Amino acid sequence: MPFKKVMSVFLLLTVSLTIVFSQTVYKKKDIAVFKLSYYQWSIPNRVLGNIDEEIRKVFVDLNRFNVIGMTYRLGKNDVNAFIASIKKYKEQNVQIPEKVQMGKEYFTQADMNRLISSFIVVIPSVAYFNVERTGSGARRSYKAALKTSFTFIDVEKIRTISQVFVETTGYDDNPNSAIKNAVDNIPKKLVFEIRKIPEFQLRSGVLEVRGDEVIIEFGRNMGVKIGDEYSVIATRILKSGQSFSEDKALLIIKDVNDEVSVAKVIYSKGRIRVGDAVKEVPRFGLDTTLYIHIAVSDGIYTQIGIRQSITRGFYRFRPVIGLEIPITGYYYSGIPVNTYLGGEMSFYLWRFQFVTMAGAGIGGSVPVNDSGFQLSHVGGLADITISYLFDRNMKVVIDTGYLQWIGIGFAYSYGGIFVGGGLTIKY
Repeated sequence: MPFKKVMSVFLLLTVSLTIVFSQTVYKKKDIAVFKLSYYQWSIPNRVLGNIDEEIRKVFVDLNRFNVIGMTYRLGKNDVNAFIASIKKYKEQNVQIPEKVQMGKEYFTQADMNRLISSFIVVIPSVAYFNVERTGSGARRSYKAALKTSFTFIDVEKIRTISQVFVETTGYDDNPNSAIKNAVDNIPKKLVFEIRKIPEFQLRSGVLEVRGDEVIIEFGRNMGVKIGDEYSVIATRILKSGQSFSEDKALLIIKDVNDEVSVAKVIYSKGRIRVGDAVKEVPRFGLDTTLYIHIAVSDGIYTQIGIRQSITRGFYRFRPVIGLEIPITGYYYSGIPVNTYLGGEMSFYLWRFQFVTMAGAGIGGSVPVNDSGFQLSHVGGLADITISYLFDRNMKVVIDTGYLQWIGIGFAYSYGGIFVGGGLTIKY
């Protein structure tokens, strides 16, 4: 083939890849965030504190938005009126007056122009609020339930992108402290809900492939975190002329730099190439394992349990919290419970994951009456786990190790070498 023809084909291929790559890359969006509206609910101002700044900080820390903070509050019933006003000013070219009333707020002409030029507007409002007493006697406390709505409006297309609800609860002996706990839990759940919205999910591309690792565009500049997962997207043209996209591989971020990130390939259905599109897989950041352990020593001891590993922000080492219930070989009044804290070290070999874990904690019983938790043991466990990712969201687990719980007072000690297994759910 003549050299000129080869170069023409090469240039055409390069331009085509560049066009496809640029179409998949996420661009930072301008976003205007209103203050939280709670007009119809009696929530003490001193309890809310700096909730508006905390909500705004969520959008800032995600690093995928150019955030504009607004001083106005709009209730959920004002959203349709707001959209109608924006539509009137944009489509009918109506002159904006010096003041525009929406709900209980009066917008200035300058702020209306600012909103109209924004890509997205976020209107948060309290959809439900309740405080109630729980328990009785010395165990009496307060439970605060809060449901917050976040409406995302695309001003350019004059439509609602999404409406998400964040439900949080708080407990305390003081009702105001219980409310504050519920409010403080909003940001971490809001981050997950935002990352689930398709319009806000990070999309980039593969910059380099080196064995079972790839380098992808975006790093700290776009809020990528260690432990985040991305799927490699394969797109092909069907005979009908329509394009068809499917997941080609799963990646987990192991190192984050300013503008690029290094990812480990967990599995791949084909060769990963430079220029392949990648898309964020939004997760809350927890691996939850349901398991059963059977230990043998001077008797047979069986525990069923649940263990959670914190995955977002961690790669090799991960914090662990666990709770288990001994169901055989261990008798006393009430419901026996062991709880422990620890850590794990993970090593990946494609779909297989090898984990060493150790944790220490306390055991006791939860009585059916109101006498309170009864401490009876201290101890912990250590194990080696092998898991296999058979689905993008689930792993099957087998493990072996040693557990020991030392009795306090009249409680007897128990433990021994154990074997077990379970199922891990990623979310």
